[in-house]
Amino acid sequence: MKKVIYILVVSGMLMCPAHSSANTLIQREILGNMAEIIEFETDSPDYDLKIWIDQNDGSSLREIMESVWGISGVTGVFQCPKDYSACGWKNHTINERYVNWVKYSVYESTGERVVFWWDGLYKSFIFQTDKINPDRETDIFEWLANHPLLLLSWEPMTDSYWEKGLIDEKMRQKWTRNFICSDKESTKIYFWLVHAVNIDTLAKVIQEIGCYNAINLDAGYSTAMLHNGGYLAGPGREILDWVFIVPKNIETSTIENSAQKISENIHTKLRKYSRQKQIEVLQKLILKISDYNQNIYDTRSENIYEQNSDWFWIVVGRRTHLSKLATEKVYLLNKLNSLFYTKIKEHQAHIEKIKKTPVFDLKF
Repeated sequence: MKKVIYILVVSGMLMCPAHSSANTLIQREILGNMAEIIEFETDSPDYDLKIWIDQNDGSSLREIMESVWGISGVTGVFQCPKDYSACGWKNHTINERYVNWVKYSVYESTGERVVFWWDGLYKSFIFQTDKINPDRETDIFEWLANHPLLLLSWEPMTDSYWEKGLIDEKMRQKWTRNFICSDKESTKIYFWLVHAVNIDTLAKVIQEIGCYNAINLDAGYSTAMLHNGGYLAGPGREILDWVFIVPKNIETSTIENSAQKISENIHTKLRKYSRQKQIEVLQKLILKISDYNQNIYDTRSENIYEQNSDWFWIVVGRRTHLSKLATEKVYLLNKLNSLFYTKIKEHQAHIEKIKKTPVFDLKF
């Protein structure tokens, strides 16, 4: 057992210099609501912000993120989910999606839906057919359309949706909500998860950090948010579109090969044990990986301070930055985690098969 764990330790997983990145997690309370915010810096040399859409019947956030080597992500726009009979037992959406300059939509006009979008340089704008920036649709590189529009040029916009009867019962309730916004200069784009908040309060919360334009994203049972491969919320139901932060210039094949070699080395050492014992060891290693991931977070995090009314500085939250190297280590840990889970399922299936195999007592 000690030798197995030693393999993980000497692989250098914790040697991660602390540098700021465009994949920053901010956790703090704002106006009495707990918020978990992922901050993307638009001039980042290390990360891209991408939209991914499923034109079939939906997938999980983790499944798609791992397939595109994303590191963090959030649920996209409203959909009619296949677990509703009214939706014909199939996921679909009427909301516009834009990927690589291509528009995916069932309507020519966005109607009451608005597009939070960016051009090829990550300059973000709000677009709405015949209403907001009507001449800019051809500039849209990627983004999603949804409702309601939460902020337009710092101004809350939910009142207009109330007047049109477009705020439904779910939006009136306090729930965990997702949304996306940018600052005025388009230097930062944030995707958020705010707990126990209704749609009107959400608009007020996002003003607190300087959001300039913002739209609501899907929530409820579709809520899912991942940061560095770990769920902040979810996994939620299968969905049709996501927003991902994807690292640039990471040698994914090298990470894949390293994880495979470490995994094979461990499995070789475990072959002398029973399958049940191997499962127990792998489960302990998964817990160890969780500890390593937490160590990375703890050593790359800093407190957020604010002055209270008595002029004392108090801790109001945490901010976590991961360097490119630290991100590579997280990828390696997550890949090992996946390989170990796969092996555990393989062992469990074999054990169940043996249990179900009839035993014949042959007497001569």
